[in-house]
Amino acid sequence: MDISVTQLEGMYFIDDEAIENRILDLGSPILGSTLNDININQIQKHLLKMPSVKDATVYPSVDGVLKIRVEQRRPVLRIINPDGESYYIDEAGKKMPLSDTYTARVLIAVMEQTEALATNTSPAQVMEQIDLAPNTLLDDVFALQQILDQDAFWSAQIEHLYVRANGEIEMIPRLGKHRILLGKAERITRKLNKLKAFYDATVHTRNLNEYKTINLKYRDQVVCERYF
Repeated sequence: MDISVTQLEGMYFIDDEAIENRILDLGSPILGSTLNDININQIQKHLLKMPSVKDATVYPSVDGVLKIRVEQRRPVLRIINPDGESYYIDEAGKKMPLSDTYTARVLIAVMEQTEALATNTSPAQVMEQIDLAPNTLLDDVFALQQILDQDAFWSAQIEHLYVRANGEIEMIPRLGKHRILLGKAERITRKLNKLKAFYDATVHTRNLNEYKTINLKYRDQVVCERYF
């Protein structure tokens, strides 16, 4: 077998050895078998059931080598809910279970209320890849993550989120002791632009650690509460 796993920068969920073991778990020998004795479709479907696999291609070469090409899923968000459950959301907006061997450094969202996932998935879809239900708090959090991820400053500055049951979101920055009160996930870009303007105007004249909260919920205003 010739196995190749497309590695994502900083992501180590699966490797060649894990793929080989998964194939051998089927119980059919590969080395020394003829092409007619190898169920390529079965191997491919078996690999696609792995929680960390986004895509898998299996095909024979003319010189008798079974080629396996695997692409990893990329988690972008980690959810922690009040039921004690924790899982990732990948870049396609699908649920992805945690790994026993690796922890991804991604944005963390602590949910005050447990959110249901979509139930209209097709029977062929593996349980680990359930879609986010539309128009839910999870869907809002994913939309916010996508916007933060597109900006190098925000992706570096925002460490985790706290999502209240009423849909309002608090952002916890890496720098500063303040909490950022975003409100509901609407007009996100406009709110972030207000916050960046506030940072630019404040960073040279005041210590950000003086602020307890920075509230972006009000239109065209930034309302701050200081520590006393």
